[in-house]
Amino acid sequence: MVMDKRSVNNPRYRRSDPIVPKRPRAGLERNDSIDEILRMKTLHDKFRSLNSKHKVRYSPIKMVGKGGFGQVFECTADVTNSGGYEMPQVVALKTETGSEIKLEMKVLLKLKNHNHFCELYDFGQITPGYSFIVMTLLGPNLSTIRKKMPTKQFTVSTSIRAGLQMLMAIEALHGAGFISRDVKPSNFAIGRPNGNRRMVYMIDFGISLVYKDQNGPVKLKRSEMTWRGTNRYCSLGHHKKHLPSPKDDVESWFYSLMELCVGELPWQYLGKHQKAETCKAKEVVRTTKREYFLGSCPFEFDQILGLIDRMTRDSIVEYHKIYASLTRCLIRDKVDFKDPYDWEYMLSSYQCSSSTAASSDRIETLDKSLYQ
Repeated sequence: MVMDKRSVNNPRYRRSDPIVPKRPRAGLERNDSIDEILRMKTLHDKFRSLNSKHKVRYSPIKMVGKGGFGQVFECTADVTNSGGYEMPQVVALKTETGSEIKLEMKVLLKLKNHNHFCELYDFGQITPGYSFIVMTLLGPNLSTIRKKMPTKQFTVSTSIRAGLQMLMAIEALHGAGFISRDVKPSNFAIGRPNGNRRMVYMIDFGISLVYKDQNGPVKLKRSEMTWRGTNRYCSLGHHKKHLPSPKDDVESWFYSLMELCVGELPWQYLGKHQKAETCKAKEVVRTTKREYFLGSCPFEFDQILGLIDRMTRDSIVEYHKIYASLTRCLIRDKVDFKDPYDWEYMLSSYQCSSSTAASSDRIETLDKSLYQ
């Protein structure tokens, strides 16, 4: 009898032999097949699903994003036996390991049907500890778009209107009981060309934190002061290891707004490990370098920073005062909310220049450049 070397009856069997196949890696290697990594089966047959009555097959087109815990793929969704169930033909499928994706699901479910958040269509598990969610496919993030601008910055009009949308999303997140802990331009994206490219969406909630529930504030643990987020945008309180609060997200939003409007932050060239130096720089721009920091911005920005700095961890964020300050900027500059955003203006300027086929090619090239 031929004995399988993995049989426990085989005297040469070693317990270290991998009887169970190894879990798929979170990172894709150059020679890996996307189909193999995602194991494209129908959710009805294979995975736990929000829509267990319907069979859905997701076919990856390309990778559109990659982070420390997983990837985001643009996929086609083939729904059979829909029974009236509607899903876009093209969706985003995000894969992750660990508990981060559970937080993402929790946030998207809580904020279902909100304008500034993706719609969660489905979720499943590939292997234990390796899961995916299916949601709205978006366009590029604000950081990517800003860097494609000729001056590497947005106009004041676009910065403020995008900033207002960002703050609306943050307010909704806080209202649902979550703190982001990672507010930054790259965590806000615009809609697709065939959707609403004027809408700004908040994304990536893998390190978010529940700070209140139906019973009121949740007591946070000291372990939750562990460094999370991005050095460039995090709040002074986070630098000083204070317990997180909504104020931290609003302060990070302000730094993001400044970067969109000015093109860079004074501490931009400090490395991610230079936390003490970055903290010091953020303190200096509030005192001796305040005019240098805010000099090229509308004076309302100084008022907003003052409002944020007067807040404590337990303060209720006065979003309405920030909205009012930014709205005054737009009124003074005679900006209409219906005016094109900078990314729209880039395309419209090409369209107005000529109606020739060559111009159409330039528009298509620019559009692809923006959305890739």
